Amino acid sequence: MDNRGRYNSSSVWLMLVVFQCCVHFGASLIYWTAYVEVRYFDRGTNTTVGSICECGVFGVNALVESASGLVVLPNSDPLACSGNTTFSPSQKQWVALIKKGNCTYSRKIQAAQRHGASAVVIYNIDGTGNDTNPMEHSDADDIVTIMIGNILGTKIANLTENGTDIYMAIVVANAYGLWLWAYALFFAFTGITAASVCYFTFLFIKRLYINHQLRIQQREIKREAKNAIAKLQVRTLRRGDPVLCLLLNIYK
Repeated sequence: MDNRGRYNSSSVWLMLVVFQCCVHFGASLIYWTAYVEVRYFDRGTNTTVGSICECGVFGVNALVESASGLVVLPNSDPLACSGNTTFSPSQKQWVALIKKGNCTYSRKIQAAQRHGASAVVIYNIDGTGNDTNPMEHSDADDIVTIMIGNILGTKIANLTENGTDIYMAIVVANAYGLWLWAYALFFAFTGITAASVCYFTFLFIKRLYINHQLRIQQREIKREAKNAIAKLQVRTLRRGDPVLCLLLNIYK
């Protein structure tokens, strides 16, 4: 492969690497929120109580899709960190409600997945109020997973422990993120790509110019050689000519 081929190959790889970095970093700056609808029958007032809020945040690696079902708690460990964590759903469609803490998000999610959960809801630890944060769970990325605040999560958990059937629906809401950084990354990628193209174009044109100059020099050398040959005098040497005698003596 000549230098021009190597330059073109290098520019392609450079642009691919920059593009992948921009995509990966840009994706990490954006997160999706979820509408969380909760409904249950209040035996005290003999009425159905319902609420809905944009108070859920999808995990970074979660499926960003809608899901719904009956809320089910882990049987023994509310944190779902033990290896023998089990769930006892009474319906096919159910949502696991697990408290944050003590182990990774992936481990909690996988425990619910093993028992067939439609979605996993992790609520924040005590003292954090309504705060939520995007969760990293790369080992459990094929299920709808959201985080909700401690207040809502604790309320649902207490009602469920008291025997109340809680129905929860998760609906995709809105995307948020550091859009300024996303735009900056886009323009940075565009600028690097343009600079790379200009640089390798410059090298290509420079190479063409050098080759053109070499061809001109070669033509000048040939022309000067022809002119020099044309100016040479032709002399016929005869026997007895001093020059001929000199040459014969040299080559003896």
